[in-house]
Amino acid sequence: LGFGSDFDGTDNLLAGIDDVTIYPELISFLKKRNYKDTTIRKICGENCLRVLNAVL
Repeated sequence: LGFGSDFDGTDNLLAGIDDVTIYPELISFLKKRNYKDTTIRKICGENCLRVLNAVL
């Protein structure tokens, strides 16, 4: 699971999420929902890096 930032070529965006400038608010929302910092870091990129390192 992770945030994506490729908004080109799709018309199916979630309401209010038009570009990456909303990401700090998403992170604040996760913190308010008591997500652990380690989980937030994984969602923000560590999961993607882990998979890329495993397959490359």
